[in-house]
Amino acid sequence: MNNSDKLKSTLSAVFIRKGQGGRYTRLFENLEPHQKQLLLREIQLFEEELPVIGSMESQDKWLLITTKRIIWHTGGKTKTLAIETVQDAVADFQKLLVTGIKKEQMREVRILTVDGGQHIIEIEEGAPLMGVWNVLKNLGARNRPEK
Repeated sequence: MNNSDKLKSTLSAVFIRKGQGGRYTRLFENLEPHQKQLLLREIQLFEEELPVIGSMESQDKWLLITTKRIIWHTGGKTKTLAIETVQDAVADFQKLLVTGIKKEQMREVRILTVDGGQHIIEIEEGAPLMGVWNVLKNLGARNRPEK
């Protein structure tokens, strides 16, 4: 088992343990065949890069987490982050209080990067969001220097 296989196995286990698949956010291998096709048509995988979690809400709103990158498309733009740049994943609980949205209805997670950047990704609410959030937190923990 190479490093990509090990990482995929770990991240898949985190997603299942801390969340679960939903209507359109699942472990990549559990997506519908047409969802897999659409995602792979949009993204050219690198050598030894494995898809882990996919989300295909529509052709204009999708997410793919691989063993090398986080790629998402929304508002007509595709954005990519290398997984080594993830420092943490946080929620804007203040925004939830102001808007009256409950935690289980939350759809946004903010990815904090090691260079101080911030990126907001939108994810299917409920268990799928919790699974993705914990996968992102796991990646962030891997990227923090050991003390």
